[in-house]
Amino acid sequence: MKKPPIRSALASWWRLVGFVRPWRGQIALATLAGVVAALATAAWARLLGPLLEAVLKGGDITLLGVTFQPADLALKLPFAVVTMAVVKALSTWAHSGLMATVAQRGLAALRKALYDRVLSLPPSWFEKRHSGELLSRFTADVAQVEFAVGTSLSSWLKDTLQTLALLAVCASIDGRLFLLTFLVIPGMVLPVSRFAKSARKAATK
Repeated sequence: MKKPPIRSALASWWRLVGFVRPWRGQIALATLAGVVAALATAAWARLLGPLLEAVLKGGDITLLGVTFQPADLALKLPFAVVTMAVVKALSTWAHSGLMATVAQRGLAALRKALYDRVLSLPPSWFEKRHSGELLSRFTADVAQVEFAVGTSLSSWLKDTLQTLALLAVCASIDGRLFLLTFLVIPGMVLPVSRFAKSARKAATK
């Protein structure tokens, strides 16, 4: 089975974007929530290391140029870690909820457009096609669009932002560890991409 041309795929994607464009304000809020979640995740990861170091070793801890005394570590640092965890949870919830809402509204608009199109077709068109094919368009195909617009796009956006934020934390902690990450990532991407390609071929068949 041949892959669709890149231009055709982009044109189809742009048509799908048109169904969710009326709710671009909610998409912007979801993106902002994703950014907040990524920053909170990075801050949580950055604070957790010094907190564990303080518990295991004791003594003063320097974080971002600020020195925490043992008396401060008993309250301020744990409070900051818990605060970042709460901010991360709330922003992730807001991001997922807003994206799911936009996906459902876009899905309803798509089904309506599809229904209007079917009603405009002549009877001869229906004589050449099975009823199961029409049902598949309204159920399976539209559900795939919902997954692409809602779940996949939401996860891609959130995971990308969090990965960039955590890489920034990695670079701030140890530059050598940051470079090592870039040496390891290609070795992880290659087998995963090959597996995804074979899985996609099996799913197509």
